[in-house]
Amino acid sequence: MLRQFCRAALTVVCVMGGLVHAESFDADPANYAFANYFGSGFYQASGRNVAVLNIPLRFDAGESDGVIMRWRLPVSIGFFDFTFDDIDVPERADTLTVIPGMEWQVPMSEQWYLLPYIDLGWGKNFSRGEEHLVYSTGLSSHYSFGEDLHHQWVNRLFYAGYHGLSYDVDDGFSTFQSGLEWRLPWQFQLNRREAFINTYGVGQWHFDKLEFIVPGGDAKQIQSNIEIGMTLGVERPYELLGFELNRVGLGYRFVDGLRLWRITVNSPL
Repeated sequence: MLRQFCRAALTVVCVMGGLVHAESFDADPANYAFANYFGSGFYQASGRNVAVLNIPLRFDAGESDGVIMRWRLPVSIGFFDFTFDDIDVPERADTLTVIPGMEWQVPMSEQWYLLPYIDLGWGKNFSRGEEHLVYSTGLSSHYSFGEDLHHQWVNRLFYAGYHGLSYDVDDGFSTFQSGLEWRLPWQFQLNRREAFINTYGVGQWHFDKLEFIVPGGDAKQIQSNIEIGMTLGVERPYELLGFELNRVGLGYRFVDGLRLWRITVNSPL
Protein backbone atom coordinates (compact mmCIF):
# COMPACT_ATOMS: atom_id res chain seq x y z
CA MET A 1 0.00 0.00 0.00
CA LEU A 2 2.73 2.45 1.00
CA ARG A 3 4.83 1.59 -2.04
CA GLN A 4 1.85 2.17 -4.36
CA PHE A 5 1.15 5.49 -2.67
CA CYS A 6 4.82 6.55 -2.98
CA ARG A 7 4.87 5.66 -6.69
CA ALA A 8 1.69 7.59 -7.40
CA ALA A 9 2.76 10.64 -5.39
CA LEU A 10 6.24 10.82 -6.92
CA THR A 11 4.70 10.49 -10.37
CA VAL A 12 2.55 13.54 -9.64
CA VAL A 13 5.51 15.50 -8.26
CA CYS A 14 7.78 14.72 -11.22
CA VAL A 15 5.39 14.63 -14.18
CA MET A 16 3.00 17.44 -13.23
CA GLY A 17 5.67 19.61 -11.63
CA GLY A 18 8.23 19.02 -14.35
CA LEU A 19 10.98 20.83 -12.47
CA VAL A 20 10.61 20.70 -8.70
CA HIS A 21 12.50 23.03 -6.38
CA ALA A 22 15.44 21.84 -4.36
CA GLU A 23 17.31 23.56 -1.59
CA SER A 24 20.69 22.96 0.00
CA PHE A 25 22.89 24.26 2.80
CA ASP A 26 26.44 24.54 1.45
CA ALA A 27 26.32 20.93 0.15
CA ASP A 28 25.95 19.58 3.68
CA PRO A 29 25.15 15.85 3.55
CA ALA A 30 22.11 16.11 5.86
CA ASN A 31 19.94 18.50 3.84
CA TYR A 32 17.24 15.88 3.40
CA ALA A 33 16.53 16.30 7.14
CA PHE A 34 14.85 19.65 6.36
CA ALA A 35 12.57 18.23 3.65
CA ASN A 36 9.53 18.29 5.95
CA TYR A 37 9.79 22.09 6.15
CA PHE A 38 10.33 22.66 2.40
CA GLY A 39 7.96 20.10 0.88
CA SER A 40 8.21 17.18 -1.52
CA GLY A 41 10.84 17.63 -4.21
CA PHE A 42 14.51 17.16 -5.09
CA TYR A 43 17.32 17.83 -2.61
CA GLN A 44 21.07 17.35 -2.34
CA ALA A 45 22.36 14.80 0.17
CA SER A 46 25.84 13.26 0.29
CA GLY A 47 26.56 14.75 -3.13
CA ARG A 48 23.62 12.93 -4.74
CA ASN A 49 20.13 13.98 -5.79
CA VAL A 50 17.38 12.76 -3.48
CA ALA A 51 13.68 12.64 -4.43
CA VAL A 52 11.72 13.22 -1.21
CA LEU A 53 8.07 12.45 -0.49
CA ASN A 54 6.43 13.97 2.60
CA ILE A 55 3.49 12.37 4.42
CA PRO A 56 2.04 15.07 6.76
CA LEU A 57 0.27 13.09 9.49
CA ARG A 58 -1.75 14.94 12.19
CA PHE A 59 -3.92 13.61 14.99
CA ASP A 60 -6.30 15.43 17.34
CA ALA A 61 -5.08 15.44 20.93
CA GLY A 62 -8.01 17.16 22.63
CA GLU A 63 -9.25 20.65 23.47
CA SER A 64 -8.89 22.79 26.58
CA ASP A 65 -10.40 26.27 27.12
CA GLY A 66 -10.98 26.63 23.38
CA VAL A 67 -7.39 25.68 22.49
CA ILE A 68 -7.24 22.75 20.05
CA MET A 69 -4.21 20.47 20.44
CA ARG A 70 -2.87 18.20 17.70
CA TRP A 71 -0.04 15.70 17.44
CA ARG A 72 2.19 16.20 14.40
CA LEU A 73 3.94 13.20 12.86
CA PRO A 74 5.44 14.24 9.50
CA VAL A 75 7.31 11.43 7.75
CA SER A 76 9.73 12.13 4.87
CA ILE A 77 11.00 9.31 2.66
CA GLY A 78 13.93 9.85 0.27
CA PHE A 79 15.22 7.90 -2.73
CA PHE A 80 18.74 8.43 -4.12
CA ASP A 81 19.51 8.98 -7.81
CA PHE A 82 15.86 9.28 -8.81
CA THR A 83 15.51 10.14 -12.52
CA PHE A 84 12.69 11.25 -14.78
CA ASP A 85 13.39 8.26 -17.05
CA ASP A 86 12.22 5.77 -14.43
CA ILE A 87 9.59 6.90 -11.94
CA ASP A 88 9.28 3.50 -10.30
CA VAL A 89 10.01 3.64 -6.58
CA PRO A 90 12.98 1.55 -5.39
CA GLU A 91 12.45 -1.40 -3.08
CA ARG A 92 13.83 0.48 -0.06
CA ALA A 93 14.20 4.08 1.09
CA ASP A 94 17.65 5.71 1.22
CA THR A 95 16.73 8.44 3.71
CA LEU A 96 14.04 8.69 6.35
CA THR A 97 12.96 11.38 8.82
CA VAL A 98 10.26 11.01 11.47
CA ILE A 99 9.68 14.22 13.42
CA PRO A 100 6.91 14.04 16.03
CA GLY A 101 5.67 17.26 17.54
CA MET A 102 2.75 19.16 19.00
CA GLU A 103 0.78 22.19 17.78
CA TRP A 104 -1.80 24.36 19.54
CA GLN A 105 -4.55 26.24 17.71
CA VAL A 106 -5.19 29.29 19.92
CA PRO A 107 -8.29 31.36 18.98
CA MET A 108 -7.83 35.13 19.22
CA SER A 109 -11.19 36.05 17.65
CA GLU A 110 -13.81 34.48 15.36
CA GLN A 111 -11.61 35.24 12.36
CA TRP A 112 -8.10 34.95 13.78
CA TYR A 113 -6.08 32.22 15.48
CA LEU A 114 -2.42 31.57 16.30
CA LEU A 115 -0.68 28.23 15.75
CA PRO A 116 2.56 27.63 17.68
CA TYR A 117 4.31 24.26 17.29
CA ILE A 118 7.38 22.37 18.40
CA ASP A 119 9.00 19.33 16.73
CA LEU A 120 11.74 16.95 17.81
CA GLY A 121 12.61 13.88 15.77
CA TRP A 122 15.13 11.71 14.00
CA GLY A 123 16.57 11.33 10.51
CA LYS A 124 18.86 8.75 8.92
CA ASN A 125 20.83 8.38 5.71
CA PHE A 126 20.88 4.58 5.31
CA SER A 127 23.58 4.46 2.63
CA ARG A 128 26.09 6.30 4.87
CA GLY A 129 24.76 5.14 8.22
CA GLU A 130 24.47 8.74 9.45
CA GLU A 131 21.81 9.75 11.97
CA HIS A 132 20.60 13.19 12.99
CA LEU A 133 18.48 14.80 15.67
CA VAL A 134 16.03 17.15 13.89
CA TYR A 135 14.19 19.93 15.70
CA SER A 136 11.99 22.88 14.81
CA THR A 137 9.74 25.47 16.40
CA GLY A 138 7.58 28.23 15.00
CA LEU A 139 4.49 30.38 15.17
CA SER A 140 1.92 31.17 12.49
CA SER A 141 -0.98 33.61 12.37
CA HIS A 142 -4.14 32.71 10.39
CA TYR A 143 -6.70 35.42 9.60
CA SER A 144 -9.88 34.55 7.64
CA PHE A 145 -12.03 37.15 5.91
CA GLY A 146 -14.61 37.69 3.16
CA GLU A 147 -17.90 35.91 2.53
CA ASP A 148 -18.08 32.71 4.63
CA LEU A 149 -14.48 33.49 5.72
CA HIS A 150 -13.13 31.66 2.68
CA HIS A 151 -10.11 33.95 2.11
CA GLN A 152 -6.99 33.73 4.29
CA TRP A 153 -3.96 35.80 5.23
CA VAL A 154 -1.23 33.64 6.83
CA ASN A 155 2.09 34.72 8.37
CA ARG A 156 4.72 32.25 9.61
CA LEU A 157 8.00 32.52 11.50
CA PHE A 158 9.92 29.29 12.12
CA TYR A 159 13.33 27.81 12.82
CA ALA A 160 14.59 24.32 11.94
CA GLY A 161 17.89 22.66 12.71
CA TYR A 162 19.67 19.35 13.15
CA HIS A 163 22.50 17.85 15.17
CA GLY A 164 24.56 14.87 14.03
CA LEU A 165 24.23 11.80 16.27
CA SER A 166 26.81 9.69 14.47
CA TYR A 167 29.25 12.50 13.55
CA ASP A 168 29.97 16.10 14.50
CA VAL A 169 27.75 18.42 12.46
CA ASP A 170 25.13 21.08 13.22
CA ASP A 171 23.10 23.33 10.96
CA GLY A 172 19.90 25.33 10.93
CA PHE A 173 17.93 28.07 9.26
CA SER A 174 15.07 30.48 10.03
CA THR A 175 12.41 31.87 7.71
CA PHE A 176 9.61 34.44 7.70
CA GLN A 177 6.72 33.86 5.29
CA SER A 178 3.61 35.86 4.45
CA GLY A 179 0.88 34.79 2.03
CA LEU A 180 -2.66 35.53 0.86
CA GLU A 181 -5.13 32.91 -0.40
CA TRP A 182 -8.30 33.88 -2.32
CA ARG A 183 -11.18 31.52 -3.18
CA LEU A 184 -12.78 32.02 -6.61
CA PRO A 185 -16.54 32.73 -6.41
CA TRP A 186 -17.87 29.52 -7.97
CA GLN A 187 -18.17 25.83 -7.10
CA PHE A 188 -18.65 22.57 -9.02
CA GLN A 189 -19.00 18.83 -8.43
CA LEU A 190 -15.94 16.57 -8.35
CA ASN A 191 -16.41 12.87 -7.57
CA ARG A 192 -19.69 13.69 -5.76
CA ARG A 193 -17.99 16.36 -3.66
CA GLU A 194 -18.40 20.13 -3.70
CA ALA A 195 -15.16 21.45 -5.23
CA PHE A 196 -13.56 24.88 -5.46
CA ILE A 197 -10.46 26.66 -6.77
CA ASN A 198 -8.20 29.00 -4.78
CA THR A 199 -5.48 31.33 -6.02
CA TYR A 200 -2.61 32.34 -3.78
CA GLY A 201 0.55 34.40 -3.52
CA VAL A 202 3.27 33.98 -0.91
CA GLY A 203 6.65 35.54 -0.17
CA GLN A 204 9.52 34.13 1.91
CA TRP A 205 12.52 35.80 3.49
CA HIS A 206 15.33 33.61 4.84
CA PHE A 207 17.46 35.02 7.64
CA ASP A 208 20.34 32.87 6.36
CA LYS A 209 20.95 32.54 2.64
CA LEU A 210 19.90 29.20 1.15
CA GLU A 211 20.89 27.47 -2.05
CA PHE A 212 18.45 26.39 -4.76
CA ILE A 213 19.76 23.47 -6.78
CA VAL A 214 18.15 22.56 -10.08
CA PRO A 215 18.80 18.91 -11.03
CA GLY A 216 21.52 19.00 -13.68
CA GLY A 217 22.11 22.73 -13.12
CA ASP A 218 24.00 25.13 -10.90
CA ALA A 219 23.25 26.20 -7.33
CA LYS A 220 22.18 29.76 -6.55
CA GLN A 221 22.19 31.41 -3.17
CA ILE A 222 18.93 33.17 -2.39
CA GLN A 223 17.52 35.15 0.50
CA SER A 224 13.96 35.81 -0.65
CA ASN A 225 11.46 34.43 -3.15
CA ILE A 226 7.88 34.90 -4.33
CA GLU A 227 5.42 32.20 -5.40
CA ILE A 228 2.02 32.35 -7.08
CA GLY A 229 -0.27 29.41 -7.78
CA MET A 230 -3.65 27.74 -7.68
CA THR A 231 -5.16 24.87 -5.68
CA LEU A 232 -8.06 22.52 -6.36
CA GLY A 233 -9.99 21.60 -3.23
CA VAL A 234 -13.04 19.75 -1.98
CA GLU A 235 -15.33 20.62 0.96
CA ARG A 236 -15.36 17.02 2.23
CA PRO A 237 -11.74 15.78 2.46
CA TYR A 238 -10.41 12.38 1.43
CA GLU A 239 -8.96 10.09 4.12
CA LEU A 240 -5.54 8.79 3.05
CA LEU A 241 -3.08 6.83 5.22
CA GLY A 242 -4.25 8.51 8.41
CA PHE A 243 -4.39 12.11 7.21
CA GLU A 244 -6.99 14.26 5.46
CA LEU A 245 -6.39 15.36 1.88
CA ASN A 246 -8.61 18.26 0.84
CA ARG A 247 -6.48 20.17 -1.66
CA VAL A 248 -3.69 19.81 -4.20
CA GLY A 249 -2.03 22.67 -6.00
CA LEU A 250 0.66 23.85 -8.37
CA GLY A 251 2.78 26.93 -7.71
CA TYR A 252 5.34 28.89 -9.73
CA ARG A 253 8.24 30.28 -7.70
CA PHE A 254 10.38 33.24 -8.77
CA VAL A 255 13.89 33.03 -7.30
CA ASP A 256 16.59 35.41 -8.55
CA GLY A 257 16.62 34.34 -12.18
CA LEU A 258 15.26 30.83 -11.54
CA ARG A 259 11.71 29.78 -12.38
CA LEU A 260 10.67 26.75 -10.32
CA TRP A 261 7.51 24.67 -9.92
CA ARG A 262 6.20 23.44 -6.57
CA ILE A 263 3.54 20.82 -5.83
CA THR A 264 1.44 21.57 -2.71
CA VAL A 265 -0.81 19.38 -0.57
CA ASN A 266 -3.60 20.99 1.49
CA SER A 267 -2.78 24.62 2.33
CA PRO A 268 0.02 26.13 0.18
CA LEU A 269 0.69 28.75 2.87
